[in-house]
Amino acid sequence: MKKIALIAFAALSILTGCSKTELEVSNETILGEWTETYENYPYFMQDGFVEWTFRPDSKVDIHVYDVFAGDSNLSRSFELKEMDGQTIISIEAGTLESHMYPDYIITKLTRNEMEWQMVGTEFTPGTVGSDFRHFTRK
Repeated sequence: MKKIALIAFAALSILTGCSKTELEVSNETILGEWTETYENYPYFMQDGFVEWTFRPDSKVDIHVYDVFAGDSNLSRSFELKEMDGQTIISIEAGTLESHMYPDYIITKLTRNEMEWQMVGTEFTPGTVGSDFRHFTRK
């Protein structure tokens, strides 16, 4: 019985540990569907949601649902580049001001979680959702 408990504990430790392991940022490791989420930031309330789908052809599909404005879908090119030992993500600008994205530093990437901080800014609670973005993999 003790062996079974130890095996179960070891397996659980391995499974939960893997999701927190930092990954090297690359086009391959960010591929897939991500949702912007801020449940760990109780001082920020989303009035909709944003889903990001990173594709192998260096495109990202962005689906935005806003409680007041409804749905919108965008498709943009993205590029990852290295600068001063950090990985920067640049997203192609749109034609409308609301469709323009600044460059972000990818500050965290695991199998299930990703965080971005806008270049030239620092994290503060008031910048969640604009200068700082948090994602979970779908």
